[in-house]
Amino acid sequence: MERVVKKTDYFVILSLVIFLFLFSIPYQDVSAETCCQRNVTVAIQGEGADARFAETAFDSVFTSSEHGGGPGLKCPVIDVLETGLVDKVPDHLTYHEYAFEGVLTKTTDIKENPPVYTYNLNVNLIDRLHGETLKSRAKSWYCIDREAGECLRLLEDNVKALAKSFHPLDKLIYDYEQIPEDVEIEPESEEVVAGEEIKIKVRVKDIKGRVPKKWQRILVKADKGRILNGTTHDGIHYEFEVGGGEVEVSYRAPEPCRNDTDKIEVYNSCTIDPTVKAFPEQKIGEKKLNIFCVEGTIIIKYRDEPMSSMIMNADPSCKYKKILRKKDGKITFRIKPTDDPCYYKVLQHKVIPLSYDLTYIPQNKEDCVVIKIKETMKWSLRNSSLGTFIDFKRNSSTPFYVDFRSQRNYLYKYGPLSDSNNYKHNEHNNMWPLKDGYSDDLNFNQLSLSIDQKAAEGLRKRCKNKK
Repeated sequence: MERVVKKTDYFVILSLVIFLFLFSIPYQDVSAETCCQRNVTVAIQGEGADARFAETAFDSVFTSSEHGGGPGLKCPVIDVLETGLVDKVPDHLTYHEYAFEGVLTKTTDIKENPPVYTYNLNVNLIDRLHGETLKSRAKSWYCIDREAGECLRLLEDNVKALAKSFHPLDKLIYDYEQIPEDVEIEPESEEVVAGEEIKIKVRVKDIKGRVPKKWQRILVKADKGRILNGTTHDGIHYEFEVGGGEVEVSYRAPEPCRNDTDKIEVYNSCTIDPTVKAFPEQKIGEKKLNIFCVEGTIIIKYRDEPMSSMIMNADPSCKYKKILRKKDGKITFRIKPTDDPCYYKVLQHKVIPLSYDLTYIPQNKEDCVVIKIKETMKWSLRNSSLGTFIDFKRNSSTPFYVDFRSQRNYLYKYGPLSDSNNYKHNEHNNMWPLKDGYSDDLNFNQLSLSIDQKAAEGLRKRCKNKK
């Protein structure tokens, strides 16, 4: 019994330790800063040894932890490079995105004894890639070199004091860059039809809610669909400049036709050199899209053969032999939901023209000629003010409003003679039931509807359930 109690106590203590350990893990803020790496050079121009000494003293403020530099510069991580190294690096590389550019002057008043030296130091922090100045500072002092090294000590102290006025350097650069840290992703529609192209607005902000620098870039990725604009180097992430803070992305939903979901992801980038391709750094936003697809087909057939009986009866002695090749026309459409669960737009997806190729070959070739009739008719859904739509509230039994137009190409050859025409005309509009197999006649054509009846009834139920 004593052994069991000890084991129980052991597990209680272990559980407490685990709880305290987990509780001590710091909370990770989802809006944490993106910490890149930036390289900064220091170059101070001036007379001889004083300028070189000033450059070293200035540099030490940002490389030494004693002055808040080195490992203390965390976001972005900053490396201060020696000017000797930078001279060997081509300008187009981002080894030194920023530069401290300074000028040190020294004047001597020889009227005084001992002489009085006046120093002036002006330093600018420059964004080399975009030609902007982040911050400028100047400092003046004088010294009388009564003791050996006194002016050199004052030079070091004043240079370091001016350098410290740029601290914290990482925060200064981060606040200047205004790197994208947050986005609002607004698609034209929350439900997208498979294969449909829509626009997606991406509004970009930095960590303070400001519009980032216009030269900042974001990268947009679609899990299953496709981004149609922007530039890409890997076929996955598409790069956009932030510009005025709103980016318009063209997106195509994935095929084939099925109900699915897709995800749009937006990343920021640490790449700020406009001549270098941007690479994704940290995901700053995502949006789920619902992919909706109910597909139908309107099939167009010839009900009668144009001019067939007239030709066959024209001259029985010709004894015409008929050769017919024909292909049904098709309009494949997809149904798009709207905010109203009883009203749906109908989007044309694919069109196959109706074609008819009829040849009459006479057995009596001496007195009769070959007759050819070729006709192609391309039917499509008309883009009228209403268009083609489905409205269960307007008419529950015949909710499918179809509105067609057609383009006809016709060729008639009678031996060496021929006639042709090409014209467009509006053909047909009517209210149809949303029923698989329904047919409607128009002149020589028969139009019939093919649709998954279960999916069609699902649309009707969706309307009833949400009224």
